[in-house]
Amino acid sequence: MHSIPMPLREFNAGAEGERRTLAEELVTEFASGVAPAKCLDELNLAWTNWVRERFARTCPPDCQSVPDGTGCSKEFLVDFIWEERNDGKRLILACESEWAADRFGKHTHWKLVEEDFEKLLVIKAPFKVLIFSSNSKNQDDTADVDFSIGRALKSLTRSLENYWHHLPGETYILLDFPATGDPSSSGVFKSYIRIADRNGKQTVSFVERVGGELNRS
Repeated sequence: MHSIPMPLREFNAGAEGERRTLAEELVTEFASGVAPAKCLDELNLAWTNWVRERFARTCPPDCQSVPDGTGCSKEFLVDFIWEERNDGKRLILACESEWAADRFGKHTHWKLVEEDFEKLLVIKAPFKVLIFSSNSKNQDDTADVDFSIGRALKSLTRSLENYWHHLPGETYILLDFPATGDPSSSGVFKSYIRIADRNGKQTVSFVERVGGELNRS
């Protein structure tokens, strides 16, 4: 990732186009690495390790990734952060990833994703990323196991609207790796972006942005 311009590291109004463009570039570069399709019954540890490595690899040169992808540093506040390499260590990006599988790895539970998203609401960083794996098929009749992208967008939009302390320019990125259930599938990624306005309010829903097939080479 190229260096993030200083104005986009600040909480301020305007420059929504620049923020959105940078967010799309971040998603494209992040998802361009080698990754298998996310299957419902596979272990989540492999995907978590892949996410950690990608954040370390795509970190801007004047920032550092925590954890650093080598096992030499521990998490700080959330799963992954980018912080400036200076005494202030200002947070530039905060990320939570939650696959939300039960201990058998076959059922996903939406409540766990919502809980992780609440961490992103209260932490202050100009860019915030939530990574998950939607499932288009309900696995039983309980609402908590509805893991469709429609449920995700509706629930997370409601969480944003119910939180009153957004800062101008805060950019939320949802990065979805839909579960395929087919190990031979190339898999895809989808992203959705939402930016707080000058009053810190968010008057529009998440907007679908860049997406595409995963690179399995």
